[in-house]
Amino acid sequence: MRYSANTRRMIRAIVSGIMQQAVLRQVIASNPLPELERIESPTGHRTAPPRAPPPRNAAS
Repeated sequence: MRYSANTRRMIRAIVSGIMQQAVLRQVIASNPLPELERIESPTGHRTAPPRAPPPRNAAS
């Protein structure tokens, strides 16, 4: 199963927070997550263009 880049970033942020708590409580020496590669969106991935707001009713 593949997850989107945003989902993977969110999971990584949660795990990083847990690991940072372990560092603060001296359970581990350092947080290994900052050493990992950056999670990027796939090449050629485009986000949808912004949508215009619906037209206002001139009678109101």
